[in-house]
Amino acid sequence: MRIDLTGKVALVTGGAGGIGRAVSFTLAEAGARVVVTDIAENLGDNVPKHAGRSMRYRKMDVGSLFDVTQVVQEIAQIEGGLDILVNNAGIMNNFALMKDHDPELFIRDIHVNLIGAFHCSRAVWPRMAEKGWGRIVNMSSITAQGGAFAAPGYSASKAGLLGLTRTLALEGGALGITVNAVMPGLIETEPIRRHGAKVLEKATKRIPAGRLGRPDDVAVLTAFLVSQQAGYITGAAVPVTGGIELFSM
Repeated sequence: MRIDLTGKVALVTGGAGGIGRAVSFTLAEAGARVVVTDIAENLGDNVPKHAGRSMRYRKMDVGSLFDVTQVVQEIAQIEGGLDILVNNAGIMNNFALMKDHDPELFIRDIHVNLIGAFHCSRAVWPRMAEKGWGRIVNMSSITAQGGAFAAPGYSASKAGLLGLTRTLALEGGALGITVNAVMPGLIETEPIRRHGAKVLEKATKRIPAGRLGRPDDVAVLTAFLVSQQAGYITGAAVPVTGGIELFSM
């Protein structure tokens, strides 16, 4: 099966990171015109440029409703529409036991990881509804189901994304908009590598697939969910974990 996104315009948030980069490249490979956004400065230098692929770079803070509104309006004006949204932007650097947990950092996790996805979804929704076709993928996490030790803000925000996904799927069905979530496990990205080699070696032993995931593992599934072929899939939450959640059954 070949995924063909020719003529589609995609917005990928959090594009400077490993998964966001892989998703952006995979969508562009399939023919989409991709606008890659991130809060990082010099985004064009952080995300590789691929010859022959239609990719543009724009700084955007998903936590800012003003930022999101401006960028989505700009994309619609330049590209003539917006068909695909991948809510990938997120943070995972707030670790502390409950007695030491900073409430402000918890709120920040919710604001970026969950409210940011709401901002972006709300901004693109009228355009997708008017066209009668749209695809939204929310990048959740397997921790949405099993929790994340010493990271309540992260796991709570990712669980919230599942609720948002299902609620929008209910509304979007009659409008031609599908909304799904992807739940990565341990993927080889910078936030995961910070845990150190020994921790990851131990964790890998719990993964039936016998390895950590790669960003491309997530990107390929995302590309399918935003394709024409996935038009009858909505409200789903699909794990990309190598089976790590099976270990606790």
